[in-house]
Amino acid sequence: MQMALTMNDVNSKVTANLSDSVLKVFEKIPSNSTPEDVAKVNSELIKTAKALNVSTERTAFLLVGSFYLCQYQANGMSDANLASLATTLIKSAAAIDVK
Repeated sequence: MQMALTMNDVNSKVTANLSDSVLKVFEKIPSNSTPEDVAKVNSELIKTAKALNVSTERTAFLLVGSFYLCQYQANGMSDANLASLATTLIKSAAAIDVK
């Protein structure tokens, strides 16, 4: 299956919500940090980012399902039907046993 990804580059004011895991890494930077301290934090941040981006059966299922929900919406599916399918997708994904 091929999924097309598009992106618009815009200049706007945005906010970001960071994971608690990432924030905890930044809290470890001492106020009088040395290059060694920064290197340790950098290494830990890389490990944390990789852990947050792990793909599982559940995330793959949600990715594909969400893609098709977007396709249905783009092709005119009613909001009520789309909401029902989204609920089913989420409940089904929650039931997947990730090992």
